[in-house]
Amino acid sequence: CALNSGPNGIINVRTDSLSALGTYYALDIAPAAQLTTVHGDTSGPIPIDDPTAANNPVTPTLVPIMVSGDPVTSISNVTVEVFVRHGLPGQLTLELIAPDGVTIVSLAAPNTLNGSMGLFNLKFNDYAPQRIETGTAPYYATYRPRKPLHVLNGMNANGIWTLRIKDDQYANIQGQTGEYYAWGISFQ
Repeated sequence: CALNSGPNGIINVRTDSLSALGTYYALDIAPAAQLTTVHGDTSGPIPIDDPTAANNPVTPTLVPIMVSGDPVTSISNVTVEVFVRHGLPGQLTLELIAPDGVTIVSLAAPNTLNGSMGLFNLKFNDYAPQRIETGTAPYYATYRPRKPLHVLNGMNANGIWTLRIKDDQYANIQGQTGEYYAWGISFQ
């Protein structure tokens, strides 16, 4: 038996057999979702639906968090953390919807995320050193979102915040679906 590490947390296991090549197995080892934000949802796994055909939009996955009792009544800084798994992360749109239901911040848009199948622990903050567009899989760091979170400045932190996840692109490829695991938000 031999173990070799592969891309995106995959460990390849080879067992010897009578054939010269042996039998290969792949194990996907990933950390459990451990949120570092103050308010969070860990209701996953929830499927992220894939379009069934080109130009056939899907219903987005919506995950709300009710924030109450937060002492921040005038936001000056926001951190958002998202745990998702997807076969083609470049197909995903991630958006934060504020309690007013009108203010929407694009965290990541199609073709923003790159890489192949994996679990992504995405953290977003306006003061991160790197933009999400320049990040590389497996995304275990903090990134500036596609659109700035500072549009939320001055809002009250209390209310229902919603993460909207959508697979925007049809790819007739087996295994190109995904799952939501957890998300969280913190305010200053």
